[in-house]
Amino acid sequence: MIKDAASGAFQYIIVYMFDRFARNRRDSIMYKEMLKQDYGIRVLSATQPISDDEGGEFYEMFLEWNDEKYSKRLSKRVRNGLDTSVENGTFCGGYLIYGYKIRKEPIAGKRDKFIKYVEIDEEQAEIVRYVFTEYDKGVPKKEIADALNAQGKRLNGKKFTGKSFDKYIVNPKYTGEFYFGERLCTNTYPAIIDKALFERVQKRLAANRYFAGGAATARVPYLLTGNVVYANGHTKSKLELKQSNQCKSKSRDSLRNLDFLSTYIER
Repeated sequence: MIKDAASGAFQYIIVYMFDRFARNRRDSIMYKEMLKQDYGIRVLSATQPISDDEGGEFYEMFLEWNDEKYSKRLSKRVRNGLDTSVENGTFCGGYLIYGYKIRKEPIAGKRDKFIKYVEIDEEQAEIVRYVFTEYDKGVPKKEIADALNAQGKRLNGKKFTGKSFDKYIVNPKYTGEFYFGERLCTNTYPAIIDKALFERVQKRLAANRYFAGGAATARVPYLLTGNVVYANGHTKSKLELKQSNQCKSKSRDSLRNLDFLSTYIER
């Protein structure tokens, strides 16, 4: 807005109400003054006319104060509403992860209004338990996906791949607990797996991520992937070996590109 104001293409900024311009008194005063003094541009409201006398100035100050206070009150009401939803175990909105579904309960006296609860989708939950259990046994994700596909299972109508589980397998909601902002929620998502299984899977994921390097996603097999490290004198940092045979050190101490001739090194 300020950048456009410098072009001289307009003389007024018209808003429906002044709270559409800013709900912070400091920002409102600062930017209105900047627009007026530097570019000769006034901010006007279509529904809150302001006179040019002292009374109008005082009224505008009152509106800025009231808008800021309203914003703070609204924020508090929203937080209180979320706290109540968390305490009651109702669904607060957002993306519903695989393995669950929404149950709606009508609100008495309110047409087309519902309280939403999360419950387990047993057909999907069976797959979730299978994935966690098999991965805990050491079965690679690609083999788990192949086994599910062989059983005729599908994810949103598509076949499973090794990457299908990447977002889900690290989600603590499957244990029945998760954080909504800074709020610990324990009664929103029913547990599909126990915490011990989830923690074991996270440890295996961390270990596999370190030792496998890019082997799981490499288009061409590369013998050094996951085996070459760069010593910087303080710590050892894994090297990410690319198909182009260019590897980048992840070390913050020394960030550089090294060219490798795979045929020479692997020989």
